[in-house]
Amino acid sequence: MFRISVPQTQETYYYDTLKQLIELWANARKSRKKAPFVEFNAKIRELSNEMAVYAVYVLHHQLEEIKQTINNALNENIPLKVAVSKIDTALNVLIYGSKTQPDPILAEMVDGDHASIIAALCQTAKNTLPLSNGDTLIAVIDDEKSVGVNLCTALKQFNYNAEYFANIQDYKQSTLVEKCTLVILDVTMPDYIQEEVFSFASALQASGVNVIACSCLFNLETRLAAVRAGVSDYIVKPISSYSLFEKISRILQRQQDDSFNIVLVDDQESMGIFYKTVFEQAGCHVEYIQTAQKLLDSLEYLKPDLFLLDMMMPDIDGLEIASMLRQEEKFDFAPIVFLTADDRLETKLRVLDSGADDVIAKSTPAPLVVKQVMARLNRSSVIRNFVSKDALTGVLNHGQIVESASNVLRLSKRHGNDSVLALVDVDYFKTVNDSYGHSNGDQVLRALGQQLRRTLRESDHVGRYGGEEFLLLLQDCDLASAVEKLDKLREAFSNIKFKYESGYFNVTFSVGVVALEKYAQIQDAINEADVRLYAAKDAGRNQIKYS
Repeated sequence: MFRISVPQTQETYYYDTLKQLIELWANARKSRKKAPFVEFNAKIRELSNEMAVYAVYVLHHQLEEIKQTINNALNENIPLKVAVSKIDTALNVLIYGSKTQPDPILAEMVDGDHASIIAALCQTAKNTLPLSNGDTLIAVIDDEKSVGVNLCTALKQFNYNAEYFANIQDYKQSTLVEKCTLVILDVTMPDYIQEEVFSFASALQASGVNVIACSCLFNLETRLAAVRAGVSDYIVKPISSYSLFEKISRILQRQQDDSFNIVLVDDQESMGIFYKTVFEQAGCHVEYIQTAQKLLDSLEYLKPDLFLLDMMMPDIDGLEIASMLRQEEKFDFAPIVFLTADDRLETKLRVLDSGADDVIAKSTPAPLVVKQVMARLNRSSVIRNFVSKDALTGVLNHGQIVESASNVLRLSKRHGNDSVLALVDVDYFKTVNDSYGHSNGDQVLRALGQQLRRTLRESDHVGRYGGEEFLLLLQDCDLASAVEKLDKLREAFSNIKFKYESGYFNVTFSVGVVALEKYAQIQDAINEADVRLYAAKDAGRNQIKYS
């Protein structure tokens, strides 16, 4: 069944606005005058912008079609009767996606002959429209309805599609099974013995569907059964929605990552090509380097997830290479693994003392080498993600964003590319906390972090610089383009309505922007962006100043 999924923070706003749209449309189609159509169009535009900000693209596209139809009618490009028919249909599709039955208010507005057409189109919408704003469908299977429904609500807040099922049988009989990406499974349900539940979980994992087991139990027996079933993760009730979101993000990120990057250093070409081929067949990208000098020359641009080093090389000891790599802060979280024919205990201890993480004998069969290295890669990926991200907003933390800024500046200087640095600061944030509570203040920061992550490109960098301030790096982007993009983002964010106990409130932000290539040191660029930011504040806030 077609359903519209709206973030929890926007649900009340969306349904209230939908009711207003129905009333405005009833007035417009009855009067057939221009002013009511213009008023209806303004409300459509407002809701469309809001849904675009939250990446609810099903709604956004539907609303944009309605807006285009109205504009065509107002410009007399299509007959009014045709426009009315199209908008009736489109609104019913929206209502169908929001409820189990068509809305009686709108149904009464539709002529008898037209009602059957709308019913048919709504039936088509069930089968053809995307489920919601993304490709990720998450099933929540829990015999406690309140728990399951609350989990779905929390997931929708983070823009995931979520469907609740009371038991395993309901899930199996659903038409959504083939679309499901991940299942959150309660492993203690009254109608199933634990072996059945974990057998089901194991089958899901084998079919490519990730499973997060959840339970109020924290005993060894249950945890061990989950491990043996091969589930992707385990979470104990009561469930923190943010912890759950982070677990889901990590699982899905592993699926989305194209590959790990391995830097392989071995002076023997035959061995180097062999291991390069082995790891490329395992889905990794391998940078093969034969000499220590070439490795040193390449350190500036390398972004390895792991170093795989030969122990014995001419003119230099592999352990010396490891010590050299550990002097580079940017490689702190990249594991160093040695391949060696020397499997003596003394050698292994020397390897660990050098700052390396593991040593593998060259006599080890290739599949086992791959398995051991991949285990290192997966674990280091989790740790790196944990220590580099701001816990509240999910963007890079202060240290990581400053380091990224330094790297972007250095590369821009080297290659002569345009890059832009921007400081974004939430306006009157103290007033937000004082007036609406710190939890709502956190919600604002979380929403801004999510919007920045979604809006900017993967090549750009977003981090929380401190408090309510965010630092952005836009690579290969000139100043004019960056200002235009950030201004659209600023306007969109200012239209978001945040819910609190007594109603809604809006928040704006100000921005200071500088062209990065003008500066020799990153701190100079940040300081100038800060000057531009406060110029925007002094000029009235909710605007951009740049130089």
